[in-house]
Amino acid sequence: MDAELLCRSMLALVDAIPSAVPWHVVAVDRPQWVFIADQRPEASTLELSGVAGGFGSVIAEACFHSRRSTGHAILGCITQVSSETDTDEAVEQLRAAYALATSSTGQEPGDTGPF
Repeated sequence: MDAELLCRSMLALVDAIPSAVPWHVVAVDRPQWVFIADQRPEASTLELSGVAGGFGSVIAEACFHSRRSTGHAILGCITQVSSETDTDEAVEQLRAAYALATSSTGQEPGDTGPF
């Protein structure tokens, strides 16, 4: 399965499973691949690929229109992290970076993070 098809399939899975968490970062069963999905209504591909690209090469991006009542798009990408990096460690670091990028800093009204 190529990376693009895998990304779309994983986005469909994210949409099918109810979750209180609006975004996900998980290791894929391929060497050095990490999947990131964001189902927040304000999610952007620029933010997603910008954070993911800081940890390696973005090898696939996809958009899946939710079949849930919200009906908004779910964005996702697969990143191939460096071969010198432990995949589990990369997942934890990427998860922390994405949390920082998508959370409010509280400094300015309407400030939604570093992007």
